[in-house]
Amino acid sequence: MLERVFVKKYAVLQNIAPTSSVGEPFEGAKEWYVLDTHNLSLLLEVINALSLVLESKKKVKK
Repeated sequence: MLERVFVKKYAVLQNIAPTSSVGEPFEGAKEWYVLDTHNLSLLLEVINALSLVLESKKKVKK
């Protein structure tokens, strides 16, 4: 069974996941990156990059 995670296409991920496939997490959605959960190094890179982006967005909204 293929286990995968859909990740929104943030600009910061363009260099991290350039070869990742894309797909729609649900019908009518925009394309998101589709990451294989068995590639732990890629998952860690994505999580680290997104944590910085999402933390900065959280601070701006306050």
